[in-house]
Amino acid sequence: MLFDTDLRYRMVGPDVLPFSKREATDMEGKTINELFGESAGAELEPELRATLGGDSRSFDMTYDDQIHHIETRPVTIDGAPFGVLVTQEVTGERETTIELEEKTERLEMVASILSHDLRNPLNVALGHLDELQAEGTASQESLSEIRRALTRMDTIMEDAHVLARTTTLNDVERTTLRSLVESAWLTVPTEAATLDVKDELTLEADSGLMRNLFENLIRNAISHGGPTVGVHVGALDTQRGFYFEDDGSGIDVERRDVVFDSGRTSGDDKSHSGLGLNIVQEIVTAHGWHIEVTDATSGGARFEITGVTPHE
Repeated sequence: MLFDTDLRYRMVGPDVLPFSKREATDMEGKTINELFGESAGAELEPELRATLGGDSRSFDMTYDDQIHHIETRPVTIDGAPFGVLVTQEVTGERETTIELEEKTERLEMVASILSHDLRNPLNVALGHLDELQAEGTASQESLSEIRRALTRMDTIMEDAHVLARTTTLNDVERTTLRSLVESAWLTVPTEAATLDVKDELTLEADSGLMRNLFENLIRNAISHGGPTVGVHVGALDTQRGFYFEDDGSGIDVERRDVVFDSGRTSGDDKSHSGLGLNIVQEIVTAHGWHIEVTDATSGGARFEITGVTPHE
């Protein structure tokens, strides 16, 4: 494709036709805005202007839900500046690259968790064992500290395993919000906490991952709201999602941007891995949904998951 200083195409080759979805005769003499619209034109213009100024450019651009790699070169014809543009559709290649980068990042995170985050509770347990060995006695306090440290190690390993597989949905099936929440409730030590599932909602999801999601939300509620916290779950008014809220102390506005980061712990229960809400977000994302933190009417924390397709 040859373009001039008016960003008007003077000659169009076959490589550009898939990008534009037009015949060459329909493209010649038209500007980038006329061919691709103002939004795409605004993205292309600085690159083409730089080319006309003598710089070669290489960049990716998304147009019509496809990724195109574009190369430009400056040329001079009869003393006048022109630019040559060549494009290739690379959607599949880029998506594969992004997927591999995400998997690599996830594996590096899990490796970091296993090598770093396990060290602290392990040192705690070993320290108490050394103390017991030196004293020749086993106080209830020391045994409790050892048990707490080992329990946290077990939680970290379990959460790291879940985190490593959340990009893939293995067992997608039609299930109900109530069954997912209630089955998760049975696997978490809930003490005197209460659960109220207000609505019926049928959805398609990976049941195993969804149980992990609710287990982590339940642990988070108890950690921050105490052993008597009340948990409420129900469908959103749009029926395209659900909420999970508690009547605890809530999450400060300034912390909401980082609450899903790995390693975040602020509750009273130090047996947590610090991965719980990060796992929740990853599971939501793997399903193609979105999660947001807000306030419950009681002042506690409310998590809203949207983008869910309901089923009868």
